[in-house]
Amino acid sequence: MGYNALKFYFPVKAMIITLIAFVLMGILISIFAASIIKEDKVLNLLKGTQKPKSEPKTSSILSLVCAALLIGGYYFSITSTVNSITNRIIPVTAVVVIATYLLFSQFSVFIIKLLKKNREFYMNKVTVLWISNLLYRIKDNTRMLFLITITSAVAFTSIGGVSAFWINKEYEVDKNFPQAFFYASHKEDYERVGFIEDSLNKEKCNYTKVQGEIKSVLPKESISPINIISESTYGRLARASEQKTIDIKSNEAIAGTILLKEKKEHVLVDNMNIKIVSKLNERVIPALYDDLYIVKDDEYNKIKGSTVSFSAFQVKDYKETLAICKSYNERFKEDKYNEEHVILMKADILEAHKIGYGVVMFLTIFIGIIFFVTTGSFLYNKYYMDVQQDKVKYEQLNKIGLTFKEIKKVSTIDIGVLFLFPYIVAVIHSLFALEALKNTFGMEINTAAFLVMGSFLIIQIAYFLIIRGSYLVEIKRSLYEGYLP
Repeated sequence: MGYNALKFYFPVKAMIITLIAFVLMGILISIFAASIIKEDKVLNLLKGTQKPKSEPKTSSILSLVCAALLIGGYYFSITSTVNSITNRIIPVTAVVVIATYLLFSQFSVFIIKLLKKNREFYMNKVTVLWISNLLYRIKDNTRMLFLITITSAVAFTSIGGVSAFWINKEYEVDKNFPQAFFYASHKEDYERVGFIEDSLNKEKCNYTKVQGEIKSVLPKESISPINIISESTYGRLARASEQKTIDIKSNEAIAGTILLKEKKEHVLVDNMNIKIVSKLNERVIPALYDDLYIVKDDEYNKIKGSTVSFSAFQVKDYKETLAICKSYNERFKEDKYNEEHVILMKADILEAHKIGYGVVMFLTIFIGIIFFVTTGSFLYNKYYMDVQQDKVKYEQLNKIGLTFKEIKKVSTIDIGVLFLFPYIVAVIHSLFALEALKNTFGMEINTAAFLVMGSFLIIQIAYFLIIRGSYLVEIKRSLYEGYLP
């Protein structure tokens, strides 16, 4: 992430603050829990998976409402734009949260009951056992599965979103800063430009140097200035960047900004009405000079405005110039952006972006992993509490002919569904949330989503195998002991 090794120190103040904060949170949570949980509900909470006397009930109407809410929430999520996401994020989140609760309390039970009605499928060997087990386990553990899903979805989305931003930083830097070095000044400064050029030669970097000027003009009936360069200046920049050159006619201009805030058809400068005929797909000068237009050389010379001269250095592999950037910062320690000059160093900008997002990504991944492991622990605790009841149940079934191999199959399906079902739902929620980020910010999320979801899938499968192995060992031991005299 671009950091050197951190020095060790003993954070006494941070430890004391953390201890006090957690003690206060524990007290407040205890008071809150004691006020809402009645004494007669404690046993039900601890033994939520105990088979109820009556079969779980479900509503077909609420199941349809669940499906409608999920479809609606997903639709408004993936159709979000920069302008609409602010107004949609809270309603869509609320809709998906409600739909998730109904998914476990109503829709999943409704589907299982439909499977039960298919007698040929339901009565096939051990199918009757694992379907019956899931019917009661999912219904009785609705709240737990709901919390696991929402917590996991938050972890996946936050980690995936931050990772996508971190991965896309290089693309954004490439898009907004075409040259490895871009120096602009109102007056000639041979020292700084010479230092960059000498450093590139010393490091034996292949580079192309382009010099030119930019005019800043305030058009009529406008409150913000625009930047203008000549056709010949653009041609030199385009050839250095291996972009296509352009041919401009008189009284015409090409917009050099990728994304314009508003669509313009004309620019009025110095009593000249210049028509904007098209816009470029790639930048030729850094995004600092936004609202850029390219005009014919003779028209450029007629325009009056504030002029800055620039020197741009195009390097094939700009990442190799990071050492030069650091040397420049050590040599010229004053501000990079002031009234006299501006220096934009691409490798330095990328390094700063990645370090800044790296801190956020580290914290997000660290907290997300804690949440994810905690949700797995919820399920582990449930199975640990239920194992005594399951021992009795499987001992009785074993006596009437159910083999350990069949018990193993039933338990694997039972544990696997409860472990992976919330994960799959959380992944689907996260994918739609990340798709909304993609549509809003125009960034690539596939790589980040694959890395995040795939990593957690491996962790979840490993956790499932550990819990399953421990659970089956307890069941097998109880069956073996049952045959002892």
